Amino acid sequence: MKITREGPLVATSVAVVLLAAVAGTARAAAGLTMAVYHNDGGLTTGNDTQWINAAAYATSHTPDYTFTNTADTFQYSTTTNTSAYLGTDAAGAALTDTASIDYTLFDANGYLQLTTPGDYTFNVVSSDDAAEVLLNHNGIAANAWTGTYSLPASATVNLPVGSYPIEVLHWQDWGGASLNLQITGPGTVTYATVIPEPASLGLLAAGTLLVLPRRRRA
Repeated sequence: MKITREGPLVATSVAVVLLAAVAGTARAAAGLTMAVYHNDGGLTTGNDTQWINAAAYATSHTPDYTFTNTADTFQYSTTTNTSAYLGTDAAGAALTDTASIDYTLFDANGYLQLTTPGDYTFNVVSSDDAAEVLLNHNGIAANAWTGTYSLPASATVNLPVGSYPIEVLHWQDWGGASLNLQITGPGTVTYATVIPEPASLGLLAAGTLLVLPRRRRA
């Protein structure tokens, strides 16, 4: 599987566009924005319909709160409340969230940033009740305690250097809860809440690159 990031990625050997960045003010916070929805409406087993329902629920409802997850370990295990469940990933309001994790939807959004190209593996090793990973707004891997997905639990994607929209949906019905998501590849994976952009871009040149032989001097 080969995915390219949003926007133009590669200038061909003949068409060259040069852009110069003008000093800007946009800054991205490290990590992903995590939205927490308690009483998620009873998302249960993991299947294609349920993850679509989860995405729709997140779109149509206001989360109880959001926070910036700078740890991004995605290693969660059964416990009695949300703060303890998220462990080192908890921050902001999640640090004091003593609400039960039953009937809770977690939605992590942002950008995966790569400085090394190559094959990256997104492996939902386990999830209770269910989890889905979306890259460039497309589902690529999913797993569930019960039920089945059309997506594999693990997907390897060839990625050039760049920033890619990523979303991790994870929901808990009731009882035991866990998530083990591992993202591995040839380079370090980092995350950002938004892509940092300069205030403006100046177009320097756009045209055709020609390679001409050098003339010998007489």
